[in-house]
Amino acid sequence: MDIEKTKKDYLDDVYQEVKPLVKETLDLLEMLPDEYVAEVKEFTKAIVKKWDPDYTKLTSSEKASLEVAEEEIKNGEVFFEDEVWT
Repeated sequence: MDIEKTKKDYLDDVYQEVKPLVKETLDLLEMLPDEYVAEVKEFTKAIVKKWDPDYTKLTSSEKASLEVAEEEIKNGEVFFEDEVWT
């Protein structure tokens, strides 16, 4: 099995799921040396922390997952811990 091909296929699948702005940003980040990427990461973390200091805002994917979970709970599609571990 070609590990690099598998890794590339996985990344291609993930890449297709992200927003165009994120794709463009990833392309730009790939051009930068590692030390600049680290600076971008720290800058991004600072912006997110300023925007959501207590980390309570949801990303769009987190919101979608939460909505699915709430619907499952509403429909009684839940498991209790003793049902899973026994």
